[in-house]
Amino acid sequence: MTASTGPLTPLTPREIEVLRLVAQGHSNREIAEQLGRAESTIKNQMSVILDRLRVRDRAHACSLLDDLCPGWRPSLMRPGDAPSLAFRLRMLANEAELTRTG
Repeated sequence: MTASTGPLTPLTPREIEVLRLVAQGHSNREIAEQLGRAESTIKNQMSVILDRLRVRDRAHACSLLDDLCPGWRPSLMRPGDAPSLAFRLRMLANEAELTRTG
């Protein structure tokens, strides 16, 4: 299956953390410093996140964050928390839709 037609792949807790920081307005460099990673690692993680969410840019990925991971906001979600049940159910629904239309 290709990335554009196969089932969505859930984001890892680290990917959710990176996307949360992006949504808060941090640059790749700031995220790298905060997480103790290389900036190139964060860029690679963002590429993976965009592929997994099947979006083309950071803004679109961030716009999906509330749907994908309710409670992502800093006061409600801690780094390392697993993706929400709503996110997993949405992925299953997307997979079923792709199977039905494929």
